[in-house]
Amino acid sequence: IASGRGIASGRTIASGRTLCGALAFPATGILDNFNRANEGPPPSASWTTDVDSNGLRVISNQCGSPFQGDAAIWNTSFAANQEAYCTLKVLPVAAQSVELILRNQSATELRVAGCYRARFMPPTRINVIYVVDITETTIGADFDTVANMAVDDVLGVRISGSTITVYVNGVLQVTRTHGSITGAGRIALRHTDETARVDDFGGGAI
Repeated sequence: IASGRGIASGRTIASGRTLCGALAFPATGILDNFNRANEGPPPSASWTTDVDSNGLRVISNQCGSPFQGDAAIWNTSFAANQEAYCTLKVLPVAAQSVELILRNQSATELRVAGCYRARFMPPTRINVIYVVDITETTIGADFDTVANMAVDDVLGVRISGSTITVYVNGVLQVTRTHGSITGAGRIALRHTDETARVDDFGGGAI
């Protein structure tokens, strides 16, 4: 990651060390850095395109799509306590978002079987959503960050038990609680805007 803004701890992204008794974010390594020739969808054989979208792809060493509402699911199912993160490289336009998904209960879709989404809508808006049977339910009120989200910020979300925590550059932004999905699942990435680009997608079991 070449952000210059960095993780709040100042430690390496895969350190998994603790800060003030809490597990630093992120505690897992990068899964895909997208540093290869343009390909997809999906971005590689390690991903599956969401059946309700045109799919994400590698575009100039970043992850994006020329269409709106596209998503890709990481093929590995992780234990219930898990996290996902990425580096924001091109901001979505106003009212659009980059979304990180946890505990997705399907290998092929993001709207029916059940999942949790952290929705990042620069410059400041974050919300946490429970999705099942094509219904989105916002968990708690929308939250606004103090500082504007910017290029090279690391966006992240973690779930442990029923507690969902959302981070920007390793700094906790908001905590929500929800207990409908308790088991293992897949992590995923979604863009609602065709201009958004991200890099260095990571995550896994914690």
